Amino acid sequence: MIRLLGAIAGQVSQRQGSKTAVSDDRRDSFLAASRDCSRLVEVYYQTGDSVSASYVAFYALQLAEKAGVSAELAESLGPVGMFFSFLQAHGRARRYLQRAQKTAESANALYAMTYTLLVNCVYESGMGNWEAARLANERLTQTATKLGSIRRLHDGYQTKLFMDYSQSKFSETLKTADLLIASASQIKDYRFQGYGLFG
Repeated sequence: MIRLLGAIAGQVSQRQGSKTAVSDDRRDSFLAASRDCSRLVEVYYQTGDSVSASYVAFYALQLAEKAGVSAELAESLGPVGMFFSFLQAHGRARRYLQRAQKTAESANALYAMTYTLLVNCVYESGMGNWEAARLANERLTQTATKLGSIRRLHDGYQTKLFMDYSQSKFSETLKTADLLIASASQIKDYRFQGYGLFG
């Protein structure tokens, strides 16, 4: 917990400090380290270690910010935005999530854009902002289809399941569940098959 508080303080001080140019080699190193940290965030999150996931998320962001606009920066902003949403600091959460989306667009990083759309969709769903969540979900599935990213397409189907079920749209829930099960079965993705069966 102390490390997490230190990471939050480091993020605040880095945002307030001046940016300095870095060499291409150092930029590549920062981005590689940020990518590795982002993978660790997912591992910690999936294993239920939310404190470690949050700490590493802040560290991933600090590394990515040193390198400037990039896909890695866009992807590292999302978990930090969600962290602040859990603290009910919704103004700060929205600023991070909006910055994530704009950064992905500026970097022309479509895969990063699918991730930022996913995070925004999850956030807006959690807030009950169904129209904003629907628009983010539509862009997510369209972009994932364009990229041929099955993983992000399944993420889109899964979040739509939650959205429709939460709004008592049960016929839509069943349709999306069938799509998810059919797609996940083709590549033997048992995790998403399970999500589909839940629907």
